[in-house]
Amino acid sequence: MSPIFRSAFRMTRQGKVGIDTLATIVSVGCIAGGYWIVAAFTGVFYHTSKILLMKVKDISRGNLIDVFRQHSRYVWILVDGAEARMPFDELKSGDVVVVKASEIIPADGIITDGIASVDQHVLTGEARPVEKEAGSQVFASTIVLSGRICLQVESAGQETTVARIGQILNTTADFRSTTQLRAEMVANRTVLPFLIAGGVSLPFLGANGALAMINTHLKYKMTTVAPISILNFLNLASRDGILIKDGRTLDLLNQVDTIVFDKTGTLTEEQPHVGQIHACSECGADEILRYAACSLALGAYFSSTSDLSTPLY
Repeated sequence: MSPIFRSAFRMTRQGKVGIDTLATIVSVGCIAGGYWIVAAFTGVFYHTSKILLMKVKDISRGNLIDVFRQHSRYVWILVDGAEARMPFDELKSGDVVVVKASEIIPADGIITDGIASVDQHVLTGEARPVEKEAGSQVFASTIVLSGRICLQVESAGQETTVARIGQILNTTADFRSTTQLRAEMVANRTVLPFLIAGGVSLPFLGANGALAMINTHLKYKMTTVAPISILNFLNLASRDGILIKDGRTLDLLNQVDTIVFDKTGTLTEEQPHVGQIHACSECGADEILRYAACSLALGAYFSSTSDLSTPLY
């Protein structure tokens, strides 16, 4: 027996009607009228839409969480002063990991040796890299831009900060928004009026016309659009470094007129630009830029990681 029929039978025993009741009546009516192909296609379309919906949800959920779970398959640890390769999944608390430039930090820990410039925007939203040295704490999924560090692992795997963020996102994706609940409520509340309309039209339009009247109900369309939309917005937000702990807050965005930021680092653009040059001498703006470019090329005053040199490239 189809899941639709089972659900409709269960609701009928409870004295209720729902979307599955409409789908069952349409399918049974098509079979009774000899429209076997139409009835078969109705079931095929229903199950195909459910499968596609589950696939879309799984893909969206995976993309949403993977944004915060990037890591290498192998890591390098110190064993008796020598570097040895180890699978990422075997990393545990107490291990000393070696991370070099352009590599992803695999675990939360404390730097025991070395200096590095670390990009933490995936966690903090800060566009500027942070200088880390011995005694500083670093987090998994952040990237070492330059330098080399040895860190003692404090948390690995599912215990890291980034893994907990992934768990929050996983829970967020399961929240049923107010819009989704309202859509389900409207869809279920309009079932009975459509059944009545179909019954009233039966003497005038016949069985086929009554079934067509019932089949004009939106059915599952209203209840499937809302969750996909929420997952899409959560994906877009996570890719821009925005963590939404409760998907239901998206329903309130049209009522928000003020947003408060506790710090401005998250609003800083990753690539700065020269807005205006205020000369303190008789030199013009073009001449000042020429001097700055020369000193950058010679490495006399600016380094390649300097905040001043970045917009001059």
